[in-house]
Amino acid sequence: MRLPLRSFLLGTALLLAACGETSEVGDVDLVVEPHQFVLIPCGPIAGERPCALAAVGGKRILFGAPAGVTATLSLDDLKLLDAVMLFSLRASDTNGLAEVRNRSWEAGRAAPLLVIGPSGVDAFVAGLNKAYEMADALRIVEDGIPSGGYDAAVLRTNSGPEQQTVFNTGDVVVMRTSAGYSIDYLETTNVWLSSCKSDIAPPADFSILCDPDADTYAWPLRRPLFVKQ
Repeated sequence: MRLPLRSFLLGTALLLAACGETSEVGDVDLVVEPHQFVLIPCGPIAGERPCALAAVGGKRILFGAPAGVTATLSLDDLKLLDAVMLFSLRASDTNGLAEVRNRSWEAGRAAPLLVIGPSGVDAFVAGLNKAYEMADALRIVEDGIPSGGYDAAVLRTNSGPEQQTVFNTGDVVVMRTSAGYSIDYLETTNVWLSSCKSDIAPPADFSILCDPDADTYAWPLRRPLFVKQ
């Protein structure tokens, strides 16, 4: 089964430098096979905060949640979203989390959405859930319960040690460290995602997105990046 995903495509070249300028983009419909691993741009076109939707092994994992992120996610993206990984608890990296919570629930997400992040994410998520209790109740009274059910509205966390496996389906494994996230697909494809301000180097055997010394890929990501075809 193919997974239709809305994304963006670069008009001409790859990203020029870490946190640097990029060419203009346009909307395209991207078709991703379940066995592929693709990093897809998300968030505002002009935004420079880290944001990518990983379509990997038939899963959808959102890395980063800047304001406006849901504008670049299709209903299928939102309905079938498996997790959100936050790079920090700064407003610039989390303003879109409430959008993701609410719109994915309305789209039919059927289970509490997993949110992973740095120390303090438990309290942050609990506060967000609390803030929307009344809004959730009013929405149900006025419009009925979304197809996913009432309990699917909430966000959940999976906190633990600073370095740990935070998502594991056997074929897709995500580990969080103080420097960012690593994505391991089928034990052969490793990708490292971190913010540009990270001063901790990832393992040498990882492909890196947002490496200050690289001149290939960096935030903001403006084109789909096929990691594994």
